[in-house]
Amino acid sequence: MITDATTYEPPTVIEELADATAKLEAAVASLAAGLGGTATTQTPVQAPVAPSVAASASTATGPGSGGATVPGTIVAGRSTTGATQLDPPPRAPGSPTSGIVAATAADAQLLNGALDYLRTSATGSSILSRVEAHGLRAQVLDDAQFDAMGQQGAAAFYDTASDTMYVRRTWLQQKPDRAALVIGHELVHALDDIEGLGNGWTQGRLKQLAPSGQPTAQVVGQATWESSIAREARAYVLQGQLMRELGQLDPTRMAGAVAVAANGANDRATYDDVFRLLVSSREGGYNPEGRRAQPFLM
Repeated sequence: MITDATTYEPPTVIEELADATAKLEAAVASLAAGLGGTATTQTPVQAPVAPSVAASASTATGPGSGGATVPGTIVAGRSTTGATQLDPPPRAPGSPTSGIVAATAADAQLLNGALDYLRTSATGSSILSRVEAHGLRAQVLDDAQFDAMGQQGAAAFYDTASDTMYVRRTWLQQKPDRAALVIGHELVHALDDIEGLGNGWTQGRLKQLAPSGQPTAQVVGQATWESSIAREARAYVLQGQLMRELGQLDPTRMAGAVAVAANGANDRATYDDVFRLLVSSREGGYNPEGRRAQPFLM
């Protein structure tokens, strides 16, 4: 239940683009090296209800059922085009093998309040079930800790380097339903990262951008950025689906990509609209260099 409903505050979703881009660049550079390059820098599905967050030890769960995917829909962690995926990146040391593991019992209780709400939607239940089958760390932080990490204004973010999702404590305490939507967005990033979504696409894109087989740092940077935009667009489309399923469509709390996704559908047209909006915006760290790209699916 929202305690400050009179205050306009759009549900800002800020991914840790600096860390994510660094990890993506490393992965793309690795693929480039395998191609002979020298660059070193830069829908709904049905699933069973998953168990709650554990405070210090993960709880084994089975994978989601998967179900039948409607052609053209976006599904977290799965290639929309059916393209072959390469091996996923290695997990960070100490990552749990199942369940969502919080640092303390108090943090677990806060998270479960939001996650239980998320599970009431078919899409949220499916995403959570699959994340818990892989295992994920979660940390609840105070406002000062979030700001110290450079995440001013963010309600949650997924750190690709540590395979950890960070959630702002005040949002869980005061706005658990809205926090659940942002957590859903970040869990899409987690699944895409853990399951190696887009690796196969990236390898093909490197060959396309560098047909001579010698990807440069500039080529690696472009492929990395294109991949990050596609991943972000996927997460927004699924966040929009969660908002529709949960009835969270208050226009005063939607702006930018969130509004486009929520007012659209889980389809290619909405995905393309979100993709173009992210490319056209230099705010939020999505396209500060003014790069160009046409919508594509991974």
